[in-house]
Amino acid sequence: GNGLIMTRLIERLGAKRIITMDILENRADLSRKFGATHTILSSSDPSDMDAMKNAVADITEGEMCDVSIDCVGHNSYTVDLCAALTKDAGTVLLFGLPPAQDEVGFTIRSPDFRRNLRYQTTHSPDMKTFELAVDFMRDGRFDLSLLFTHSIPFDKFPEAYEMASNYKDGVVKIVVTF
Repeated sequence: GNGLIMTRLIERLGAKRIITMDILENRADLSRKFGATHTILSSSDPSDMDAMKNAVADITEGEMCDVSIDCVGHNSYTVDLCAALTKDAGTVLLFGLPPAQDEVGFTIRSPDFRRNLRYQTTHSPDMKTFELAVDFMRDGRFDLSLLFTHSIPFDKFPEAYEMASNYKDGVVKIVVTF
């Protein structure tokens, strides 16, 4: 869901072209409703990186992205992919979860270092950020209702958890009702 929220935010901030990638087709499709101008069904297989880079090169007529944003943060592959999709002297924004505790950290590959990429990281927003988000939603400037694809009663919580954990039935986010 963070990628969809980020898509909505940068669309609201006036980005001209927004290319989203997701390994789940329903989320890739949903990203258009959140403001994406282009979507790519991606892969978590590092051997597919060239195909995704070529898809972005086709969309950008070879210019690549000014800014690439990683809202996954689960492994070094997504950081490398963002770098590959970013033009020289562009920015890679790493938003969200850091590497797992057992992963030592990310490595910036030497070719990316020489391309003068800027890396910006963010992990935990401060209270002012949350207040701003609440203001946006309260004022109707930021509608996230499309994120909530299912509503399930609390007594069926195990089924909801299974559905969300395994991305079943087109789930994005579930509202558990009492």
